[in-house]
Amino acid sequence: MSASTRVKAAIGAALFAGFAVLSVGCSMKTPVTPVAPAPPPVEQVPQ
Repeated sequence: MSASTRVKAAIGAALFAGFAVLSVGCSMKTPVTPVAPAPPPVEQVPQ
């Protein structure tokens, strides 16, 4: 596979991934947030 073909494939994959994320976010009617939840603060961990 030539370099230009690789670049085109990477751009196509990035566009497809971005479109999928946007479509899922719009269908859920919620802002797109990171999948991993924030860890709890250290102060709240029971001793």
